[in-house]
Parts: sequence; C-alpha cells; structure tokens
Amino acid sequence: MEITEDWIRGLTGWKPFKEGKSMADQGLVSGLKKSGEVFQGSISEGRLKLRPTIKVVGPSDVRVQCGCPEFRASGGVCAHAVGVLLASLKENSAPVPTAAKVKLPAAALKMTPRAWDIRLSPKFATASRTTCNCSE
Repeated sequence: MEITEDWIRGLTGWKPFKEGKSMADQGLVSGLKKSGEVFQGSISEGRLKLRPTIKVVGPSDVRVQCGCPEFRASGGVCAHAVGVLLASLKENSAPVPTAAKVKLPAAALKMTPRAWDIRLSPKFATASRTTCNCSE
C-alpha cells in the first residue's frame, strides 16, 4: 500500500494533521525507523519525550500507540503519529533536482530571448477610462 500525504490527512481531523505536519516540517521528529508497515519515531515536546508507533494494517486500518494525552483520551490517530508518518515520507522522498542539475535540450540553449507579445481586448482602452478616475 502506498502511503501519501493525502492518505495521512484522511486518517484524522484537521487539527491533529496540522499539528503533526508542523512537527514534521520543523524537524522535531527524530530516530525514524520503518520495518515493513510499522513506523516509529521520537518527538520531544518540552520535557515530554514521546515515541509513537504506527502500524498500517490496511487502507482504513491503522493502529497507533502513543503516550500523549490526546491518544490516551481518544485512542485515535494523534498529531505525533501524523508527524512520524509525514517525516518518514519526507525522508524517503527523492531530492528535487535544482536548476543547476537539470540538462536542457540543445535547442533550448540556442533560443534567443524575445519581447513579450501582449494583446489586449479592443475594449480595454474604453473600459479603463470609464472605471478609472485618475485624471479627475
């Protein structure tokens, strides 16, 4: 099963997703481990160090273990689990090529820059005079 950001978003509500995405984007998730469909990571929040474990059984069957109050209260997918899943996606994604690494075709290198050809509606001049009070 392919795990994507949209799939993770569908696992939980907007608030845990937003908080988990923020954790992943800020680099708060460390010690990522993946074994098959089991994901683990560590997240530090102040003095609290959490180690959520997420097991993906099927498209709609995800089992989470986390020591946070949110998980203990609801038993659902918490922000920490979302953070670990998103961080593991980010870690496994291929780097995006930069402009320096992209090879351009020879024809593109020989092209000469041209001035822009901007075509406006014939009604543009009259429309701008009736709506603009610039001269008054």
